Amino acid sequence: MTEYRASFDAVINFSNGGDLSVHGFRVDVPGPDVDQAEIAALFVASLGLLMTDTAELSNVEVFAEPHKGTRGGPSDHATGPTDAGGRLVELGHVIRAGSAAGGWSEASDAEWH
Repeated sequence: MTEYRASFDAVINFSNGGDLSVHGFRVDVPGPDVDQAEIAALFVASLGLLMTDTAELSNVEVFAEPHKGTRGGPSDHATGPTDAGGRLVELGHVIRAGSAAGGWSEASDAEWH
């Protein structure tokens, strides 16, 4: 079965300010008829970008090439973050030696502010 990838340039604007630009970035795509909106969604998902406001693609090329395992792409069979051998941790608070990163209690909440 033939697999496809897309190469493109992109500019991402974030809703909290700032931007990100890439040139010649590649992602796995499901087939040769993929549209730019789907490629942009795969790009954002593959990098785990949060608060993305706009994604503008240019110089888009779709071509036959074996998949490389784009996170969130057509060949990503992971069922959760632990499949990659790691664990995602929400870091909306300060982590100090001895504190638990997995959650908080009212008693320890005061330490994190």
